[in-house]
Amino acid sequence: MSVNLIFPTAVTFFKLGRALTEAELNLLMNMPTRMNMGNVTSIDNIVLENKVLSDISSFIKNSVNQCFNELYKPRKEVSLQITQSWLNYTKKDQFHHRHAHPNSFLSGVFYANADKETDKIWFYDSKYYQITVPGAEHTPVNSRNWAFPIETGDLVLFPSSLEHSVESLTTDTVRASLAFNTFPVGYVGDDQELTGLHLRD
Repeated sequence: MSVNLIFPTAVTFFKLGRALTEAELNLLMNMPTRMNMGNVTSIDNIVLENKVLSDISSFIKNSVNQCFNELYKPRKEVSLQITQSWLNYTKKDQFHHRHAHPNSFLSGVFYANADKETDKIWFYDSKYYQITVPGAEHTPVNSRNWAFPIETGDLVLFPSSLEHSVESLTTDTVRASLAFNTFPVGYVGDDQELTGLHLRD
């Protein structure tokens, strides 16, 4: 038997590869917040523009560009620009509700404080299936959801339309994640195919 997976959904991981500095950690863990559904989020929604996070911002931007160019291989001159960035804080018994990110192409989450032994990010196949056949074994082909363990320093990139969530925290350590959205800048689509869209900064 030959199995060929077509039209896959890419969830891409990068690692910062170093410990956070004291200044970075202090800023990332102590942002003023407002209530979210299940946890809290920062009032600041352009967190990556803070000078204290300039190195992390460069790491994220470079990772986004690498992911976009290697996976999508754009034919025209187009790049992704980070539009908004914010922090999520999840305490014991809190969670991050299932959701997707409108008005964005690729979204991402950078983990400022997470434990791979207990923390996961869940992704969901939101297509409607008229007939379902429960599998005896959980595989990427028969599954309607999939979880990845995450830890401090991980960066996860995924299509913004992909629904995701984080289950309730079971430990006393606060999980802190920096989320962001992106949007194309440049030449999207193709003029001859009547799909051309020229987006500027």
